[in-house]
Amino acid sequence: MTQEELRNLYKERLKREKQTYISEMINISPSILSKFKTGKFDLYPNLFERLKDYLTNS
Repeated sequence: MTQEELRNLYKERLKREKQTYISEMINISPSILSKFKTGKFDLYPNLFERLKDYLTNS
């Protein structure tokens, strides 16, 4: 999965869940998730895996 594919999956999930809730569940700062969502920031591999696991397994 690429950063862009994960970004699109994340944007779809935000229609159902709040960014704050997701950030608490995976222990990533809401500001990092916000920058990732807008394309200003690509996630480091460990953060990428955390978000990917959350979005694909829940």
